[in-house]
Amino acid sequence: MNVLEQATQAYETTGGAFDRDVAAYACHGGYVFLAPDHILLSKPVRRDGGDPSGQWNVEGADAWFVKFAAGDGRVRKFIELMPFPLPWVGWARETKKRPVNWFSLAAILRRIST
Repeated sequence: MNVLEQATQAYETTGGAFDRDVAAYACHGGYVFLAPDHILLSKPVRRDGGDPSGQWNVEGADAWFVKFAAGDGRVRKFIELMPFPLPWVGWARETKKRPVNWFSLAAILRRIST
């Protein structure tokens, strides 16, 4: 299964719309990274700005919110593709209905370098 099929299937399980998220991230200040082996949707947000899903074109962003990632080595791939560093990176497991987990970029860099 290719990454677009993986994304579509993942979104179907949560009731979301993958095509709408891709369009929103591409048009409203987010980032869409798509290659044959991975896909990532992310955007800069403020951890103290409430729900990151509703934050767009944020001034003074202090974190990356990864809305969706699929493919091998997706965390490492995001770090490689990150347009600029921010102190924090967060994501949530939508399928488990959990809140966003925030991790320091420094801790992620230490972990993936080993």
